[in-house]
Amino acid sequence: MKALLGSGNRARERDAQLILAEGKVTVTAEDNHDALHSVGYDSVVSINYSTGRDPLWKSPEGPSPVARAGGGFLGIRGDRQWVAIRTKDNKDPFVVLRFLNPGAARSGIKALEERTRLTAETVSERKDAK
Repeated sequence: MKALLGSGNRARERDAQLILAEGKVTVTAEDNHDALHSVGYDSVVSINYSTGRDPLWKSPEGPSPVARAGGGFLGIRGDRQWVAIRTKDNKDPFVVLRFLNPGAARSGIKALEERTRLTAETVSERKDAK
């Protein structure tokens, strides 16, 4: 999986691992194992799953982008599997993960649901958004 770091047009992806242990959701860098995110299960407000170019979350106003992930080679990318974990942290309210396939996303979501006792919501882009 990959972690999306930063926000706006400065967001970038980094190879990462998801660790669910000791009452925390921890995302570490694949290469040096530095902690990229760490949040207690009780600080998770919602789990949002979306597919598409950018990760979405279910805001009070409806589906909203969490960050702009950007395009791939020449701006061409297929649908991506996003999990946006919203937290109580006002400074850094989202942990955004991109899973490499739908099966991995389902497994990650199931593990998150079991630990946080929350149900993931599937978020789809508004039809009038384009």
